[in-house]
Formats: sequence, C-alpha cells, structure tokens
Amino acid sequence: MGSAMWAEDLGPFGVTLTFGADSARLAVSGDVDVATGAALIDAATSAVARYRFIEIDLEHVTFMDSIGVRCLLKVKRFADAYGAEVIVVAMASKVRELLREAGLGPQLDASPD
Repeated sequence: MGSAMWAEDLGPFGVTLTFGADSARLAVSGDVDVATGAALIDAATSAVARYRFIEIDLEHVTFMDSIGVRCLLKVKRFADAYGAEVIVVAMASKVRELLREAGLGPQLDASPD
C-alpha cells in the first residue's frame, strides 16, 4: 500500500486511507457514532469511487454504536452499487461482538480473527 491519501481528525476519531494500484485500506480509530459516522462514510465512499477492493480496519475503534453499524452497511451498499468489494479485515473485540450480535459479520464480510 502507498502513502496516506486522506486523513481526517475529529478529536479521538480518525480515518486514514492508504492505497495500492487497485485497492485501498481505511484504518479507523476512536469512536464511530453520530458525531463521526459521516466522516467514515465520506472516506469510504471516496475510496470506493476510485478502487474496486477496499479493506476497512476497525482494530483501533474504541466505541461503535448502531450508527456506526449503519454506516458500515451504507458503505457496503454503496460498494455493491459500484461493483466494488468491501471487507472488514480487523476489528477490536467489542466491535466484533457488536457485529456478531447484530448478525452482520457475514453481510459485512468480516473476517474472523
């Protein structure tokens, strides 16, 4: 992967996009909630518009609520419409538990760690 192309700092929340020839990786950190969800969607949809394969790394997410889950689903639907693939490649244990309880791991292609 190449250098960071997008970085946004919203207090404890951050999203960094690194990219390769035909793929991108979004590393998300901090809280994903009503205050930060739009920034996650903006970064992810921007990546989807440019790349066909997007990895989302949620390993450093400290909090995610239902808004965060909705954001991931929105990104997934956007990617499907563009013919792109989005997968979650790493998750903090609390995020993994939230997605599992919601029954969304398979829908988001979340890789079991």
